[in-house]
Amino acid sequence: MQYELVEKRKYKRLLFSTKKSVAASIMKNSNPEAVIPVTVLNLSEGGLGLASTKDMLHVLFENEELKLTHIESQIDLSFLIGRKLKVRWLLKNPLLDHLCFACEFLDLPPSNLKMIRNIVDSCDDNQ
Repeated sequence: MQYELVEKRKYKRLLFSTKKSVAASIMKNSNPEAVIPVTVLNLSEGGLGLASTKDMLHVLFENEELKLTHIESQIDLSFLIGRKLKVRWLLKNPLLDHLCFACEFLDLPPSNLKMIRNIVDSCDDNQ
């Protein structure tokens, strides 16, 4: 039996390896005092794939709005700081050592979307 992989994503993604990991911080709009450290797994024009410690399992929820407060990367992604995000899904698998979740950008201007597209395309060309 053959299986065919069908890509259903709307945007091309840039995946970050463990060697080129991207550290970031987010905060919940409902609790701006609490900063949550995350690792950025991937980036696209649609949003970010993120991972955090398993103890965030009871802190983050689908459809919750967040704000990106910090990002450290070999690529300049500082234009994303301060942007609003919405949690689209969470992967709550007890076998995993961490929590994975996807966030959609809520307030990116067209110029930032173009910057992301250029970053994803240029990194894709160099791989």
